[in-house]
Amino acid sequence: MNTATSGGLTERHLTLFGAIVHSYARYELLMQRIMARAIGADGSAVILLTRTMTFTQKRDALLALLRHRRVPLDQVDAIRDCLKLPSRMRTLCDDIRHSDWTAGASKDSIQPAWIFNRPTTIKALHRTPDTNSTDFKEDDDDRTEYTLDELAVIAENLGENYAAFHDFVSETHLIEGGEDGAV
Repeated sequence: MNTATSGGLTERHLTLFGAIVHSYARYELLMQRIMARAIGADGSAVILLTRTMTFTQKRDALLALLRHRRVPLDQVDAIRDCLKLPSRMRTLCDDIRHSDWTAGASKDSIQPAWIFNRPTTIKALHRTPDTNSTDFKEDDDDRTEYTLDELAVIAENLGENYAAFHDFVSETHLIEGGEDGAV
């Protein structure tokens, strides 16, 4: 199952990429279900209205809607907390979806290929020019290199966090029905 494909990727990398991207699809569908319940609308109508929105836009719309519908603040805060992990890992999901990948500088790691093939007219700046590079600490938005073990932990954490999120909104009746995919 760890057979190499192209650019240092293995089937295991692709499996973990799929798990991570699928987690985001599940988060987005659950946010849409919460929105549908909050406004008393058909879930498919909410899906149609929000289908071009990014994860971040859906999260922001959901939180604004819940505040507008006067959902108790502790519930809104709990939902915001449940969405912190996928919000932090959004850059990884975007890189998975929109980048080719290659072997990383560290042993047994991979990174998006754009890092080595940037157009000369742009350069990502993750620190201010007056910051000493030794003072700069990489955060999840700046991170671009991952080992198989790190990807597995990320996929597992996203799955566990999603399950807790789903359980919370089910218990607080913020979604209709208990089935994961029911809209």
